Amino acid sequence: MVHKLKNTKKHQQPEERVETPMDDAPAAAPVDVPSTPISSSPEEGPSATPASQAKKKYRPSHSEIQDYHFNDDQIQTLIDLKDNPCIYKKKDKEYHNNQLKIDLWKKCVQLFPGCSYLQVRKFFEKKRTAFGKIKAADMKSGADARARTAREQEIMTTWGFFRGHIAHAQTTSSQIFSSGHESSEASDVSGLSITSIQRRRNLKKRRLPEAGPSMSQE
Repeated sequence: MVHKLKNTKKHQQPEERVETPMDDAPAAAPVDVPSTPISSSPEEGPSATPASQAKKKYRPSHSEIQDYHFNDDQIQTLIDLKDNPCIYKKKDKEYHNNQLKIDLWKKCVQLFPGCSYLQVRKFFEKKRTAFGKIKAADMKSGADARARTAREQEIMTTWGFFRGHIAHAQTTSSQIFSSGHESSEASDVSGLSITSIQRRRNLKKRRLPEAGPSMSQE
């Protein structure tokens, strides 16, 4: 009997142990993954702005600049700036060099106490504008010869180096005359064909010799 029990124990297979997860086991803590910001190129970044959107430098108008009362010696100093055509001659290669112009104004300011370069530039530009207005009045189409005032004559004489460097717009009267003259010619030609125009020219040529002797007999 004991022998049989021993044999049966030999043939028995070991039981498999299956581990089941426990509900009370603590859950694994989530792992924080560091988020790296996407680097944008300087061209695509928010700070990049096209050149067209760049702010232009503000230039105050003449009405915003206080007048400076120049004496005769100071005015002569400004007149001597005619030796620097870059400030009034548009064809000069340095005309668009604004920094060069500012440097010239600032050199004058050193001789004028309590004056800014904006006031110097304003005075110079006002004289140029006055010269242009007087010149335009003299060139006005259809206007009779007029006598200049003493002030106008002084400006034209003192600031004569502006002559030839101020562009004048075409007057309204000359524009109307030129447009009306061209339109009348265009309407005459448009109403006639090429054949009729040639026929008229031939008739004029025939009439001229016929009219010549009759006029001489009279």
